[in-house]
Amino acid sequence: MQVFENRGEPELAAVAEGDSLLELSLDLERRPAALIGLDGRVAAANSAMVVALHRSRHDFRGLRGDALFAPECRAEVRRNLEVGTPGHELVFETTCETENGIFVPATMRLVTTAADATERSAHVFTIVAFRGTDSAPVLASGVAYVVSANAATFGRVMNAWGPALRGKPSPIGRACCEAFCGEAECRSCPVFAKDLGPEGVTQVVSKQVEGKTVREVVSARTISISEIAVTRWNVDSILMSALMAARVDEICANAKLSPREAEVLRLLLLGRSVDDIAKELHIVARTAKYHQRSVLSKVGAESRFDLCRLLL
Repeated sequence: MQVFENRGEPELAAVAEGDSLLELSLDLERRPAALIGLDGRVAAANSAMVVALHRSRHDFRGLRGDALFAPECRAEVRRNLEVGTPGHELVFETTCETENGIFVPATMRLVTTAADATERSAHVFTIVAFRGTDSAPVLASGVAYVVSANAATFGRVMNAWGPALRGKPSPIGRACCEAFCGEAECRSCPVFAKDLGPEGVTQVVSKQVEGKTVREVVSARTISISEIAVTRWNVDSILMSALMAARVDEICANAKLSPREAEVLRLLLLGRSVDDIAKELHIVARTAKYHQRSVLSKVGAESRFDLCRLLL
């Protein structure tokens, strides 16, 4: 545990039940934050905290402050609340608990505000980072988790976090392939990559869900000698189309294609012939062929079939 001097940040007003201005001030903090009164109960939580721990604002209000943490961490949290000195802050490692019982390791910052004119003060908890999951994005349908890298327990889930876990059984202690893929063994998972290190490896993997093939982007990286951090999220047809469209727009911009040439490029990527392009754009075949040559030259492709390489 470390103790830091107050860094001159604006102090929050003392706790007041139903104080909408206080909740608004908490929302100015982009990281998950909650305000706890001297009675040890949560007075307010910001939007980021609501999303992070999958609880509604109503669930937070009145909740015992130590209930936001794993059972083994609650005693330390209570001690930190009791010894909090106004104007100072504590930064410590702990484990938070989400609404559905999922535990995730976090770095927590506790600031005890100075007393106001009515001699009241409060405690502000801020989640600085989710350890092992904070460096990789988790989309609306994604999940981040930490698996064991030890030989005896390799691949077993140690901690997990993400909206995709809501309403589902806890994956803690289970093999990740079973918990997240419903498979008895891993297939093409980057966790098993030979060159896996701090930089990590990202792959697109497939799994069967209700008879349909679902593709996921899975990233894994080593965070300690005994831990591997993993993030995964679904890639549906809508997201795939959006990503492809964005990549094509990037190619057009980098190659400085004219609007007409950009149209030709998109049709070429769809496999259209010169005659098809001429008919689609209401131009003669000779003009379509000219545009094709110009597009290939500008984007650096050797042939129309070589264009696919640019999408990688």
